[in-house]
Amino acid sequence: MAAPDQRSRQPDGFLRLGTLSAEGFSLVEGASLEGHAWVANRRDCRIDITTLSPLGWHQSAIADRAGGQELVYIYAGQVYERQPVILTKLDYYWHKLANYFHSSSQPPVFGVVTSPGCASQSVDPIFIAQHLL
Repeated sequence: MAAPDQRSRQPDGFLRLGTLSAEGFSLVEGASLEGHAWVANRRDCRIDITTLSPLGWHQSAIADRAGGQELVYIYAGQVYERQPVILTKLDYYWHKLANYFHSSSQPPVFGVVTSPGCASQSVDPIFIAQHLL
């Protein structure tokens, strides 16, 4: 069962993930911490994309999963080296309040782990963020 801060439907970013296929990546569902996760592969480049709690619950779990590989967080089209928990928490509570008056959805928080082989293929966090907007 999803936590109260997780959407029961797939995050908006999932709709754009399919564009990675056009870039030559194979895309499959991955092991999730909670919510949704995907793995994109192209030759020696592996990208793990996981939706995370905006309240910051998954920071240590995603860091353990990264195991020394590059880890970034993508929120609202911006790339962060650390999860911007204050921002995502404030947005979470703002959207929760706004939902009392009209439908409002918070952008999902993504944890993105890339293997070392991605650097040689010009796959960087900004490239990935473009596919999650």
